Amino acid sequence: MQCQILVSLVTLVTLFLIMSSLKLLAWNVRGIMSSTVCLSNLLRSTDCDVCIISEHKLETRSLNYLSSIEQGYNCVCKADSLPNFHNAYHGKGGIAILYKSTLQFSINEIHDTNSERIVGLEIKAPFKGSLFIFGAYLPSDESVDNYRTELNILDTLYTHYSYYGNVIIAGDLNASCLEKDKLCSNSKLPAWHKITDDQIELYKQFLHEPLQILQKKMDSDNADIDTLYNDVVTILHTAADKTVLKCGFNPFTKPYWISGVKIAHEKERTLRKAWVIDGRPRGMHHDSYKLYKRAKHEFRNIQQAAYEQYIQQTNDDINKAAECDIRLFWKLIKRNKTVSSKIYPEIIQDDNICNTPESIANAFMDYFSKLYQPDSDEMYDNDKTCIYQVVLSKKVKSMV
Repeated sequence: MQCQILVSLVTLVTLFLIMSSLKLLAWNVRGIMSSTVCLSNLLRSTDCDVCIISEHKLETRSLNYLSSIEQGYNCVCKADSLPNFHNAYHGKGGIAILYKSTLQFSINEIHDTNSERIVGLEIKAPFKGSLFIFGAYLPSDESVDNYRTELNILDTLYTHYSYYGNVIIAGDLNASCLEKDKLCSNSKLPAWHKITDDQIELYKQFLHEPLQILQKKMDSDNADIDTLYNDVVTILHTAADKTVLKCGFNPFTKPYWISGVKIAHEKERTLRKAWVIDGRPRGMHHDSYKLYKRAKHEFRNIQQAAYEQYIQQTNDDINKAAECDIRLFWKLIKRNKTVSSKIYPEIIQDDNICNTPESIANAFMDYFSKLYQPDSDEMYDNDKTCIYQVVLSKKVKSMV
């Protein structure tokens, strides 16, 4: 029940902001030191009123740094307590709320959150009551007891403050509370590359009237949160099914295989079939051969250009992630790293199976060391061997 309450509250944040003039932003920065520039640009571009920052990784003595990121913002923040043996140069976890100092509201920090992972603000608006905003960064240490403790604290805060006004909970909850039914998983994906502006406008039209009806339903005092959540999901799915084109997922498509490459490839294959039907003639004086080779040349040029563009975009994403998100940076690095196969061949020597690099190398060493060694059997000519050795020794002495 607690998870359902949290999911419903986070889902209804967007609906609440539609009816309000307050702009809210939430971001898990995964280290504020590497994300300062991006956060500053984000605050300026969005002009948000309240920003919830989770996992800033600052120690208690460095929390004042958050107030200096962007001029005109105040901050309430907390840092995770660190054990005595923690020798890293930065902290871990942490939660903060940045808010504009020019807001025309009465803003007070909520001190009695009873957790170092939760911070809160009370925003009092004239004639509109209070709005309580809680930023939370719940534990991710795989301890169910720790997570349940923090979740109970968050649930208690919501239960208490919901009597006095609206409550918004944002941040990083480190959990997926939605049940995933494999029988109802999507077999089709939105074909974003095929969607036109007319389809987008039609999608908006299908959403307009149902959302207005739902908005009126929200104004009633007996509106159930879970029912509203289900209604929103149904409206979005219904509008998408009527307007958005779908396609299947192809896991083998190269990332640079865009529409231009696909068209050039289809043209090249079509002309090749015509060349094969024509008897595979050779020479540029044959039209089928000339058209096929020309199409093949164009396809390779288009494919190479698309590949270079993809590599450039990948490098740009890596450079951007290096400044904003270290975790994403290493994820992109590993994704583009060449994976070498660790499957070694297997050989059999003297009824022994060799399937490791060392055993295979030793098997070849034994084989070649015995290949030209003298052997004693009934077919071995020892007299001729002695003659060869005498001749060889004379040759060696003459050379010396």
